[in-house]
Formats: sequence, C-alpha cells, structure tokens
Amino acid sequence: MTRSHAAAIRCFGIMLCLAGLFPLMTGCARFGRFAKERADREAYEIIENKHEQAGLTQNLPLGIDPGLNGRTQEVLENAHRLNLGQDTYTTPSYQLSLGDTLAIAFSSNRDYQARKERMFSRALTLSRVRYDFGWHDTASATGNLTRTVSGYGTGGPRMLEVFGDYGFGVGLSKLFATGARVSASYTHNFLQYLINERTSSGSNSLAFTVVQPLLRGMGPLVVHEPLRQAERDMIYEVRDFLRYQQNFVITVSDRFYGLLSSRDQLRNARTNLKQTLYNWDYVGSFEEAGRRSGLDVDQSRQNVLQAETRLSDAEANYLGQLDRFKDFLGLPVDLDIGPDPDELELIADRGLLRPDLGLEEAINIALEDRLDLKTVSDRVADSQRSVRIALRDFLPNLDFSYTFTSTRADPGDEFSLETRNNTQRLGLDLDLPLDWTPRRNSYRGALIDLQQARRSLEAETVGVILEVREAWRQLERQRRNHAIQVESVRLAERRVDSTELLFKAGEATIRDVLEAQEDLVSAQDAVTDALVSHTIQRLRFWDAIERLKIDPQGMWYE
Repeated sequence: MTRSHAAAIRCFGIMLCLAGLFPLMTGCARFGRFAKERADREAYEIIENKHEQAGLTQNLPLGIDPGLNGRTQEVLENAHRLNLGQDTYTTPSYQLSLGDTLAIAFSSNRDYQARKERMFSRALTLSRVRYDFGWHDTASATGNLTRTVSGYGTGGPRMLEVFGDYGFGVGLSKLFATGARVSASYTHNFLQYLINERTSSGSNSLAFTVVQPLLRGMGPLVVHEPLRQAERDMIYEVRDFLRYQQNFVITVSDRFYGLLSSRDQLRNARTNLKQTLYNWDYVGSFEEAGRRSGLDVDQSRQNVLQAETRLSDAEANYLGQLDRFKDFLGLPVDLDIGPDPDELELIADRGLLRPDLGLEEAINIALEDRLDLKTVSDRVADSQRSVRIALRDFLPNLDFSYTFTSTRADPGDEFSLETRNNTQRLGLDLDLPLDWTPRRNSYRGALIDLQQARRSLEAETVGVILEVREAWRQLERQRRNHAIQVESVRLAERRVDSTELLFKAGEATIRDVLEAQEDLVSAQDAVTDALVSHTIQRLRFWDAIERLKIDPQGMWYE
C-alpha cells in the first residue's frame, strides 16, 4: 500500500467518524426532550400514586412547566396597560372575580410554583432510590490500535509491531430484600497482530457472584429502609403540599377581600368628602342669612380638610395594596386590573355562615383528619423502626459468598463458552465489631430521636386542639363583632338623619352633624372589615379541622 493510499484511507476514516458523530450531536436536544418526558411521566405517576395511598380526595395540580392558564391569558389580553408615571386611582379596565384571582394565583404565583417544584423534586428523589433497588444492567466496549517501534539502528527499526484489540462486556446486578447482592457478567476480548506473522487470540469469560449477609445487614427491615423511608417521605410531602395549598387559598382570598375592603374604604372616603363639601356650602348659606356664626363655617371647612386627607390616605393605601396584589399574583404591575366589588355583595348576601357542628365534634374531626398530625404520628413509627435497625447494627458482619467463573481462550474471534471448565468459590467472611463506638452512638441517637418524635406528637396534638379552639373562638368573636357593626351603621345613619333635621331646626350644632357623619363613615368601614374578617376566619376554621375543600381551579367551597 502506498503512502498516498494510506493517507486517503486515514482521511476517509476521520470523515466517517465525524459523519457518525454529527447525528449524535444534533440529536441531543431531541434526546433531552425524551428524557424530560420520561422523568415527568414517572414523577407525576408517583405523586398521583402517593396521593391515593394517603387516602386523599382533593385534586393536586401537577404541571410545573412554565405556562399560563386560560384565565390569566384572558386578563393579559383584555386589560389595558397603565402609565407607571401616573399614580392616581382610575376605574380598572378589567375586574377580577375571586375565581379569576385564585386561578391566576395557581398559575403565576412564584412561591406556589416553587412549592410544586419541591414536591416534584421529591418525586424524582424517590425515583432515584427505586432505581437503586432495581435491576442494574451495564454494557461497555473498547477498541485500540497499537504500533510499537523499537531497536533503531543505522538501517532503521529492528522491530515493528502493529496489532489491534477490542473487547466488550455486559453485566447485570440486583440487591434483594434479604440483603443478597447478585451480579453476573460476560466479557469478550480479541487481539489481532496486523504485520509479520498474523496471529490472533481471543477469550470469553462468564462470572456469577452472590454475597448474602447472615447477621448484620440481613433482611428487609434493614435492606429496604432507604426505599421504605423515601416512599413514606413522598407521602409526607404530598400531605404537606395539600396543607400548604389550603393555606395558600386562604392567603389569596384574604388579600383579595382585603383589597376590596380598601376599595370600599376609598368609596366611603369619596362619599364623605362630597357630604362635607355639601355641609360647608350649606352652613355658608346659613351664615349669609345670619342664622349661623363664622365658627360653624370654620368647623365645616376643617371637616372638609380632614375628609380630603382621609381620601388621600385611602387612595394611596389602595393603590399601594393593589400594586402588591398584582405582584403577588405574578402579573405585570402596569396591568390595569382591580377586584370586582360585586364579590363583597355576594358574601354580604350569603350572610355569616355558621359551622353545622359543635366545638367538641370539630376537635375530634381535626384529631382524626389533620394531615400534618398524621405525618407527625407516622414519624414516631419511623423513629421506632430506626431504633430496631440501630440494634441490628450491633451484630457482627457474617457474609456468605459464592462465585462462579468460566473462561475460555480461542485462537480466533469466536463467541463461545465452555462452562465445564470453571472455577467455583464458597466463602464465609466474619468481621467482629470490636470498635463499636459509632454503633453505640447511633443507637443512642436513635433513642433520642424517638423521644423527640413522641414529644412532637404530643405537642402537635395539643397544638391542633388549641388551634381549633382558637379558630372557633375567633369565629364567634367575628360573628358578634359583625352584628355589632351592622347595628352601629343603622344607628349612625339614623343619627345623621336626626342631627341634620335638628340642625335645620336650630336645635343642634354643626359639630353634632359632623361628628355623626364621621361616626357613620367609621361604622361603614368597620362593618365591611367585620364581614371580610368573618369570611376569612371561617376559612381558617375549616382549614383547622381539615374540611376546606378546593376544586381544580383553586376555588374553595364549604
């Protein structure tokens, strides 16, 4: 073969290798999509499975990929954009209902998305642990071309060797519940000399190994503990997420109704300013007629200034709260949206719903159904199991092993085995735990963890009881407070009417009129706050006894 031919062959080989690597490089993105789909599918199946194992009925939102739901897209398309350089109240171009708000929060709130990703990551962790306890298969291949030159003299090299070799192997292994680790492998190697005497040699090997612990590390209690704990941790994560989801719905509702309450206060402040301006003008006409003194006019003017201040404060408070609300939902701050005031009318028309159960029954329901209490109780069982495993750790290591190997040498590149020519080995290895300090400390630590888990269960049980009692107490307080504020508004309205009539008859001062109007505005603000507070407190009570239900769009129902 000439040098030109050899160079051409080398160039052709390089081009062929590059041509083979190009599809692999261009297929990385496609392979990445495939890997993502497989990981997502398994993680979602794990979450759904643990949701069913935990005996839960509420819907779990599973998607973690970025994306907007239909309601969020509708708001972004239909709402106008504001000039961020302006900071004055305007009627929003798009009004959000409570259902819209919850759906958008479920889709776009950053903390909620991070919390879903945490649950998803826990599912991936469980998938990895399951993999450790499954069948593991391996495959490898090697290829080499070796050229050796030695013994240079005046006439050139005295020895030149060129040979190629390749090999491949496959294997399979698994850890069983008894603690036995079984592995099997097959390897094939071949070597071919390419110049001088063309000789070749090949070999085939088969190996099978079993290692079974007989004392320490034996049995499913010890062997499957990492998998068992990972499975239980996934159930705990699902429970924690549902508790978080319920509290998140309450937080969104609280912010929504709080914004409506601020908007109502802004409306009351506007109405109050109009009334104070009317009073000032009205008292001024009485002064011109000589029926009132300048002091009454000054008091009316002072009240106008106070009403303007109240309106300015209410507007600034509402706008700031609205900006924070949009950011909380994950929407652009310049989006011209606002809460739908009809939502206040809906809860007002619905009235103050009262739980249809007594306090003792509510406490019993909470102790039986609270998800976080179940998790704390299950962790006591985890700690008890850890103590039993730590006791097993004091046993010495006594391992039985069996190895079977068979190797056959061939003059050519043949794939064959002769199992009659084999080597078998039986072994028994003993390792006494003379230095037992680490095991002793681990056992004592497990006992301490068990004591702490029991105390945590006791504290959590008492905490749930106290939480339900406090939620019940606050719910009753809010109900009484709302009734008081409704009566206060009724009396304030009657007082305004009567003082205005008395003022016209000359039997009351302008101060009496102004004070009556101030009390009416305060009472109107207070009754809205009481209505909102009772609604949110009712949600907290249902959450305290694990009776707050949420539909797939995030809307709660009782």
